[in-house]
Amino acid sequence: MQRLNRRLIRKMILKEMSMHGHGHHGKPQPGTHEYDTTAQVIQNCVMACIQRGVCDEMQVNMMCQQMCQDYGCPQFAGYCAQRVISSCRQMGL
Repeated sequence: MQRLNRRLIRKMILKEMSMHGHGHHGKPQPGTHEYDTTAQVIQNCVMACIQRGVCDEMQVNMMCQQMCQDYGCPQFAGYCAQRVISSCRQMGL
């Protein structure tokens, strides 16, 4: 089994994002600054969950809201939280 690292997690997140279609309401468009920013938010939140060993949905929502606000893309907080929770579930958290 491959060891999870930031590069592998980012690759997994980007693959997950591309599989769920974009351009719809509430989702960033591929190739935009928001797309890259939300990928970074998702990666940071997934890493935080891995470090804690748990994916608490309330905590994920709060982290995503705060990070998206800080990164200037608060409209994508819900999207990011959904992707984090989905990624964590895939990893068994």
